[in-house]
Amino acid sequence: MSTRTGDPKKKDFAIHTSEISLPTGKTLTAPVVIRKSPFGIAEGSHIIKKGKYYYLFTAEGGTEQGHQEWVFRSTEGVFGPWEANVKGGPLWYNGPEEEVQRTGHVDVFEDGEGRWWAVLLGVRPMKDDQGKWLEPQLGRETFLVGVEWIDDWPVFNGGKNVGILTQGPADVVQVARAKMWKANLEREDLEPGWYEKSEWSSGSRSILFTYKNRYTIEEMLVSI
Repeated sequence: MSTRTGDPKKKDFAIHTSEISLPTGKTLTAPVVIRKSPFGIAEGSHIIKKGKYYYLFTAEGGTEQGHQEWVFRSTEGVFGPWEANVKGGPLWYNGPEEEVQRTGHVDVFEDGEGRWWAVLLGVRPMKDDQGKWLEPQLGRETFLVGVEWIDDWPVFNGGKNVGILTQGPADVVQVARAKMWKANLEREDLEPGWYEKSEWSSGSRSILFTYKNRYTIEEMLVSI
């Protein structure tokens, strides 16, 4: 928690860094604040090292309409000091009127061909009959976008906001799947992949769905 502002209703989470022991996971040093967001909350941080720079990625602005992703870099190390890009703002911001919203919690990686990618969270809400956005029915989903490095700064999705169709490296072509899996309930047994354990009745048949988890659906609902 960063220094409080005196307003107990305002979230003020910050990003802290501590040294840990890899064999034991034990914290070796006291936490040090490396990012306090002007939006009151910073979370979901990742640090990577590429070339001479350390990069700090943070999700800020809360997890609703103000959600956005920031990046900072440092030549000194994981404690900073950290500099922002020349724009002085977030990597991008998907506003409350776009088809994909609340994007953030980015993580970046390099594939086996030397191409860079990012995975992030976002939502795809629908509109009601009056044209107002509904709360996202599917919750937060994972999106994949390409990453370019320009002047030692990451550029996501070709510099555009994240949409339903995202942009990757030019030599990667997304191919639509020709088949969609459907359950075959005419079989005597069910295909692997069923998770819920409960009794289901269809006409004269009753089927017991088995799954690998340790809880039943009823137990999970009680825990929620």
